Amino acid sequence: MPGGAPKGHPPYPGGGRPVKYTKEVLDDLADKLNHWVDTTDFVWLDLFEHEYNLYHAALCDLVKRNPDHTKLSYAYQRAKRKQKAFLVQNGLLKKHDSPLTKFLLSAVHGMKESTEQIVVQKESHLPIDDEDYEKAIKYKESKCNKSK
Repeated sequence: MPGGAPKGHPPYPGGGRPVKYTKEVLDDLADKLNHWVDTTDFVWLDLFEHEYNLYHAALCDLVKRNPDHTKLSYAYQRAKRKQKAFLVQNGLLKKHDSPLTKFLLSAVHGMKESTEQIVVQKESHLPIDDEDYEKAIKYKESKCNKSK
């Protein structure tokens, strides 16, 4: 039953998931997640949730609802780091389609391409003297040189 008890856990009364999980259940879930991360090459958290009969985004939800439970939080962050490293490494080695890798890193891990634009105008509605203009040009050049 989707959204029911995790794999290997007795069914909940009434068939639904509990509003609050016990420390033991969260510890057990953290141990299972750590073991899964250690034994699988393909780290995709939706797959873990599917294998353990958890609802979609259950791990993220449990981490947010239980901020004091550091073991689960650590296991979740560890899984996210391995997932990100997997995507980056296989993207660099061209084992995966580059546009898909780029999309997943952007959507799941917040990595985005960004271009910083600095606009300097000598003639504007605000008065600017030659000294300030030169400072702005030097600043722009220093930013451009750092990115190379």
